[in-house]
Amino acid sequence: MSIPSQKKFIQIKPTNNASANEYTYKNGVSTIDFDIPAQPALLRAKTIRFSGICSILQGASENGVNKRTNNASSVSPFISRIDSRVGLHSLIDNITISSSQTGTVYETIKNYNRLASMLLTQNNALSDYQNEQGMLSGALGKESSTSKLCDCDFAFSLNFFTGFLNAEVIDLLLVGGLRISIYLNSDVDVIYDNNYLVNTQTDASSGGGSFFKIKDLSLNYDLDIIKDPKQLQVLGQAGQWSYNSWSSFFQNLQSNIHQSSINISKASVRTVLMNMCPSNFSNNYSRNGQLNLRIMKSGTLNAVTRNSVICPLSKVLFLRNGLRYPLNYEMESENGLNPAELVLQGLNGEKYTALNKRFLQSQKTLSNGALVADSRFSNEASGDDAINAFVVAMNYSHISGGANFKNTPLQFRLESDTFTDQTPQSLFIFVNSLNTVTIQQGSVNIIN
Repeated sequence: MSIPSQKKFIQIKPTNNASANEYTYKNGVSTIDFDIPAQPALLRAKTIRFSGICSILQGASENGVNKRTNNASSVSPFISRIDSRVGLHSLIDNITISSSQTGTVYETIKNYNRLASMLLTQNNALSDYQNEQGMLSGALGKESSTSKLCDCDFAFSLNFFTGFLNAEVIDLLLVGGLRISIYLNSDVDVIYDNNYLVNTQTDASSGGGSFFKIKDLSLNYDLDIIKDPKQLQVLGQAGQWSYNSWSSFFQNLQSNIHQSSINISKASVRTVLMNMCPSNFSNNYSRNGQLNLRIMKSGTLNAVTRNSVICPLSKVLFLRNGLRYPLNYEMESENGLNPAELVLQGLNGEKYTALNKRFLQSQKTLSNGALVADSRFSNEASGDDAINAFVVAMNYSHISGGANFKNTPLQFRLESDTFTDQTPQSLFIFVNSLNTVTIQQGSVNIIN
C-alpha cells in the first residue's frame, strides 16, 4: 500500500546538553544522547549523520588555554594525531540504539571503533580517503595529511556502521521513537604521538595528556512525513521485520594455541569478524590503538610494523559442537600467511588469493568461504602508511538461514607456531546476525 508522504530534512541536538556545548572524555562529559521522537513518519535510516566540530588539544596550556597541536611545523612532527584510516570513528567506544518510549534495546556495539577500523580499512582505497572519507571523518589515508588536519578545528559528519541503522526505512510510530546513545572513547586510546615511530617522543602525554573535544553536535537525517496520520493508526500498532545486528566480544590471547568458546545465543549468524593488536597498544599515547595487527611478540622493532616481531597464524579453525563447521571446511595457510604469498583453502577446495579482498558486501555478509586477509593499500603507499590491517573472518551466509548458535557456543581456534613469549594480545570479535522484531499493541519482542 502506497502512503502519501512528504520528504523532510531534520536536524536535532543532543538531549543531554553539555556545558558550553562541548563533549569531552577528559572532563567527564562522555555520553551523547539523541532522541528521535515517535511520530507518523518513516525514518530513512541510511541518511543518518552524526555531525559536529572536533578539536585535538595538548595537555599543556598557555595563559590557561590549552595549546593546539603543531604537527605541521614541529621539529619532531606528529606530536598528537588520530589514526589516518579510522579518523573520528575512533572517538566512539560504544553505541546503543533503543526505543525512546519502551527502552527496548535493538542493538548495542561495544568497542565500536575496532569494528569501524575493519570496515573502513577493508573497503576503502587511498582515493576514497582523500575524498569522501576525508571530508566525513577526518581520515585522509596518510599520517602526514591527517596530522596537519589535527592542528585546527575540523568538521565531521559520521555515518554509523550498525546493522539496525542500515535498514531502508524505520516506522517511528511502530518502534516508539529511537534513542541513539554514543559513549566516547578515552583520549589516550584515540590520540597517539611520534613515540610510535622513533621511541623518543612523549608530547601527547605531557601536561596531563592530549585530548579531544567535540562541539556543535547534531544528528541529521531524512524523514518521510505521512500526510494523513490516520493511515498509520493500524500500521503503527503491529508489525514485524528483520535486520542485521552486530554483537561484540573481547578476549586476551596469550598462547600459541588459542581455543575459545563463546555463547553468542544467536540463531541466524551470518558473519564472524576478528581483529587484534598487542594489548599495550590500547590506552597508550605511544602507540596507535586503532591498528589491526597480526600477533606480535617482544623483540627488535620491525621496520614495517614499527613494533616487535610478527608471529604469523599457522592455522585457523571455526567449530560447532567440536566439529569443523561447515564440516568440509578447514583453512591452513601457506608460508605462514606471508602477506605477499597469502593463499587460502576455500569451501569448494579451490585455492584463491585473498590479498586486498573486499570481503564485506553492504556490511552484511562475506562472499562464500572464509578469509584471513591483510588489506590496506600497501601498493599505493610506503612506510607507516602501508601498515596492513589484518582480519580473520568466517562467512555463514551461504548456509540457509545462517548458522544456528542459539543453543551451542561458537568455537574457534587460532594457532601460531612462532608465538612463544606470551606477550598479551587483545582480540576483538564481532558477530553479525539476523534479528527479528515483532511489535503488537506496544509490546516488543526481539527474536535472536
